[in-house]
Amino acid sequence: MMRVLVFNDTSITGHYGCMAVMSAIDSGLNKAGITPVGYWPTGVPWEPSRGFIESLEIDAIIVNGEGTIHSPHKYTRAADLLKLARYAKEKLRVPIFLINASLFNVGKDNSMYLKDFRLVFTRETESLKFCRSLNLKSMCLPDLSLLEFVRLSNGINKTKNHRNIVFTDSVLSDRSRHMHDMAEKHAGKSVSFYQNKSAKTLFRNFYPKVKSRTRQLFGYDPLILRPNYANKMRDRKLVTPVKGASFFITGRFHGVVMAIATKTPFIAIASNTPKIEVTLRDVFDNTERSLSLKDISHRIENLKMNEGSETFSSLENDSIDRYVSAARLRTPRMFEIIAEEIAK
Repeated sequence: MMRVLVFNDTSITGHYGCMAVMSAIDSGLNKAGITPVGYWPTGVPWEPSRGFIESLEIDAIIVNGEGTIHSPHKYTRAADLLKLARYAKEKLRVPIFLINASLFNVGKDNSMYLKDFRLVFTRETESLKFCRSLNLKSMCLPDLSLLEFVRLSNGINKTKNHRNIVFTDSVLSDRSRHMHDMAEKHAGKSVSFYQNKSAKTLFRNFYPKVKSRTRQLFGYDPLILRPNYANKMRDRKLVTPVKGASFFITGRFHGVVMAIATKTPFIAIASNTPKIEVTLRDVFDNTERSLSLKDISHRIENLKMNEGSETFSSLENDSIDRYVSAARLRTPRMFEIIAEEIAK
């Protein structure tokens, strides 16, 4: 049995999309005969724990990229994950794999660390093009949350109410405020991608204290290792209103993925990186479902005035079917390829 350490466990934030991604990683690794010995929480530097990492018996490292690796010159967390590749290759002498990654504004200095990954798996083709410009061995497949959302949405009925408009927030706080105001104006329902809104705050507040104390008592931090990872996505609290919506307005990348998974007509607002627009191009070959807040408000008003409903065209429905089919083929294959590489 192959043993790996998984870095950048984003599920600790309580974000629904991140929880779905981590559930898919855990399930995919196990099905491929790979045992995750532990999950390193997002935002926790690994360098102070080199001795602890080196004491573990692992065959490889998996890094969950998600939207974390962008602008490493500004964000330490992104730079930290990139530098981990050199450490794995030169010090640990184990292969390291970057999966489910979107790579934007990486910069020349930080790009060199990408070459230390054995394989890079991106979640959209713009990042794949960037990898290939660096001659990296790479492959593209949809975000790992997609099939989790498809599975969760099975059995949930679509709405017959064409005025059931659902809004999410955005990673950008000013846009979140505008979206909340828009939901109130148009009698829509607001839902949050954070299933436990206080999870991130609690983690940041208490982690350093627990870390210090447990190292005194046990010599290592047991919060980092969670070999019995049991984040099996069963919670439908967010999938249910989204699939039940007649029209879904989202400022979240995972909101777009969920809308695609549930075939819910949607409009997206740009996020902090181009990840939404490039994903729309991958699915529909255009970005027509990305609009400004002003244009979205006009669209809703026109629908109300004409008593119409937002729908996908037959071409869009076909595009979604192809995208989900590709995920069904490529997702398990990614984990199989990783297992094959580790076994070399």
